[in-house]
Amino acid sequence: MGSVCMPINSHLLVLSAFLLLNAVPIFAADSGVPAVAAIPAAQQQVHYDPATDRLTLNVQDMSLTQLLARISGQTGVEILMDPTVERTITFSMQDQPLEAGLNKLTRGLNTVMIHDQRDVPGKGRQSMLTTVKLLPEGQTNSALLRPVVSPEAEALLRAKGRDPASKPGNERVNERRAARLEKMTPEQRAKLEKQEADKVNRKAHNQMSRAEQKANRQQRQVQNITEQLAEAQAKMDTNPVFYQQRIQVLTERLSRIQNGPATRPQQ
Repeated sequence: MGSVCMPINSHLLVLSAFLLLNAVPIFAADSGVPAVAAIPAAQQQVHYDPATDRLTLNVQDMSLTQLLARISGQTGVEILMDPTVERTITFSMQDQPLEAGLNKLTRGLNTVMIHDQRDVPGKGRQSMLTTVKLLPEGQTNSALLRPVVSPEAEALLRAKGRDPASKPGNERVNERRAARLEKMTPEQRAKLEKQEADKVNRKAHNQMSRAEQKANRQQRQVQNITEQLAEAQAKMDTNPVFYQQRIQVLTERLSRIQNGPATRPQQ
């Protein structure tokens, strides 16, 4: 199943397409399309709503791989891309159905969309987009296809708790992830699981190391303050007022280190 669209060269056709589709097509650097107003980095938007299965994009001068990787990460759709179609793009689209939005985003390429029948909790059995393949226009050779989100990157997202499939309400994302895992060979699945386990173990090790460093730092602080308290008490007779205040300050500091900062009463 594929969709192939011819590139748009005329400014009039570009405007017509925008009005009809509410989307700006992929623009290569040498496309001749006039530049648009710069989008601040904070306003560059890639948002997928799992409840409605709709996509909103507002990006400028972003690599196609980076954009597709963010879409893949949020939707769970496996996106495979031929590296020769990489380009820097500007694209805008508001609240479009996922499949239609991806077709608009990738027009001018040979886009192959693969669907699976999946059981979605509360929605029954549905035909669901699970894989997208992107090749140069007119080509079908898939030997160069590579995932825009590598297994290593996916494992890292899961280890850091950023996997959308793990969040409540993301049944579609979870089902797409399950479909991809089912298609993997046992060797591929074992490799992914090992990568995930390695990431989790490294995260746990780093947390333990930070906890040990904090405990050692507190121990050194306690020892230092204890020594200062002993010195102040030994000199109490020489200046009782000063050293009494000094002992009080050091005692309060020691208490904060050992017990944490005191909680202020609510007003």
